[in-house]
Amino acid sequence: MTPKEFAAKINEWARGTMIASHGTQFLTAGEGRAREFRPELNTDRGTLTAEAEVIQRGRTTLVVDGQVFDDERRLVAKLLATQLASRSGAGRG
Repeated sequence: MTPKEFAAKINEWARGTMIASHGTQFLTAGEGRAREFRPELNTDRGTLTAEAEVIQRGRTTLVVDGQVFDDERRLVAKLLATQLASRSGAGRG
């Protein structure tokens, strides 16, 4: 299954759920829009430290910036994600 087919399948499964009711759609990153996976950056020993920060909080969504570092503070992985925000405000800190 290609990434495009996988995204289409998830969108199909989401019909009639809270995900779909919010207008959320899954899609793939086009070529040149996503970093290539570089396994040489992975680590098989030592300690990994993950850090995350909410960099934008809106009424219905929030943007989270996450990073994973090795023992020498070298960046191993990075994530920038948009999430649905809780309507109740739970988890705000």
